Amino acid sequence: MGLWRYRLNRERIIIGGALGDGGNLIRWLRDTLAVAKQKELLRQVESLPADGHGLTVLPFLAGERSPGYRSDARGAFVGLSLATSAEELFRACLEAVSYRFAVLYALVSKVAPAADEIIVNGGAILSRPVWMQIMADVLGHRLVPSSEREATSRGAALMALQARGCIESIDEAPDRLGKGYDPDSAHNRIYQAGLERQSRLYDLILNVHRAESATATD
Repeated sequence: MGLWRYRLNRERIIIGGALGDGGNLIRWLRDTLAVAKQKELLRQVESLPADGHGLTVLPFLAGERSPGYRSDARGAFVGLSLATSAEELFRACLEAVSYRFAVLYALVSKVAPAADEIIVNGGAILSRPVWMQIMADVLGHRLVPSSEREATSRGAALMALQARGCIESIDEAPDRLGKGYDPDSAHNRIYQAGLERQSRLYDLILNVHRAESATATD
């Protein structure tokens, strides 16, 4: 439940989840906060302690895709005060999206326990090393960045080449991987508490909203 599954050919099946809150959320933050110098802001974000802002965020500004598939979901920021800074909001959102990845990672791990390598692609996270480190810390797992700009297109091309007999296996293609990010175990313990807070807020807000919608429909 919560994942999708596609059969690529007789030998390969791809299983995963989809999130709608990544680069779009960062773009919204940047525009809403009128960030003029993002590099400087990211340096300040990196200097903040893990989950030290007192915020719990549901990053569903465009609804939720996996695993709940709640198009009616909306974003929520809990814990705001007059002292909350732009860098704290930014870090809280990076952590919040990472928590959603952790939810999907837990689901994928149940059906693919032997898949122990995490390769990261996507301009939003690859261009922000602080987010790569946060993600590694939240997942408690080493992350390896991919330098392939069009990873999905490359994968489709390799599958076609194999099907045509041009290559024996897609494993023949060279890897284009960068330096990995190792998790900090102390940060991982802190983030487990942050993930639990987000999960409680998710259940509180979205389940109540689901019940209210059902009552209104009845």
